Amino acid sequence: MGLFALLCCSQLAAAQRRNADREAAIATQNLAPRAQSEEEAAAVNALQAEADPRAQLATADNFLKTYPASQLVGLIHRIRMQAHLKLGNPRDAIAAGEAGLAFDLQYLESVMKRAEASAATSARRDRNAPPPIDKNAPAFHAFVAEGEQLRLYYYQQLMRAAQGADDFSKAVDYGEKALAVNPDDLFTLITLAQTIAERPSTNDKENGQAMERAEDLALRASRHLKDLMAGPSGPSMPADQRNELLGAVYATLGRIYLNQRRYGDSEKAFLAAIEARKDDPVLYLRLGLAYAQQNKRSDALDALAKSVYLKGVTEAQARQYLEAVYQQERKSLDGLDLYIQAAGARIGR
Repeated sequence: MGLFALLCCSQLAAAQRRNADREAAIATQNLAPRAQSEEEAAAVNALQAEADPRAQLATADNFLKTYPASQLVGLIHRIRMQAHLKLGNPRDAIAAGEAGLAFDLQYLESVMKRAEASAATSARRDRNAPPPIDKNAPAFHAFVAEGEQLRLYYYQQLMRAAQGADDFSKAVDYGEKALAVNPDDLFTLITLAQTIAERPSTNDKENGQAMERAEDLALRASRHLKDLMAGPSGPSMPADQRNELLGAVYATLGRIYLNQRRYGDSEKAFLAAIEARKDDPVLYLRLGLAYAQQNKRSDALDALAKSVYLKGVTEAQARQYLEAVYQQERKSLDGLDLYIQAAGARIGR
């Protein structure tokens, strides 16, 4: 073969490689689901701009009817899931979230299969076939990483919705799936520990195993939270956020220790939680129970009275316990209301 022919072949091969590289880059850049027309894009933008959750649901349902083959079906179901959560419809949120999860996982799998096929094929590509995908391209790795984050988002939101629907089994299942994606995620650690702690089993063996699991999760959350606060972003963390996280971790540990009959540890944990959240009636109720189990009646009275003073969903339960301890301690209920007011005045001191 002459030099000219060699040069031509070399240039042709280089051009083919450049074309293949260009197609791979284009394919990778366009891996994420996207609208297939200007009208579809406008419809999605209008949906995302809608603030009212009821209007969001109506607009989302209309989009699904108008564009049933859209690549953005998963996004639409995510919007529906959040709208149902805002409206207090956890079971509908679960249905929407699970539909979106199934769609997005199927989409991700289809892209992965294309990438595998592109890597395994060296033959000349049919001009009508989809562009090849370069598995080694940074953009492809970014797409896969974003897919994992999306999976985590679904699992966390579905765990939250299952909690609202009082579906303990499903909440734990999605919580464990979320941890499998990111074992160090603080939100998942706290929420899953809370979920398990709030549903103690009547079977001593099962309860022991469940509370050990919950304690491990809560202690891991505590370590991650301390590392976060000691790290570079710690000083800039808003005080409300810091207190909310600290309160959640210690409240969960207090509940776990209460379930395990470790009343001294429970007392310490609830006191730490109250330090972060001073106006939480549930914390005072449970602290009062921990005190009562240790025969610290004076402390129990104070904590239970504060819980009643703060009202909330546990007011009736707190008053029932308070009256029992007060009656036992003082032999009558005389002066109870004044005692509650005095205890309330001491909150935060």
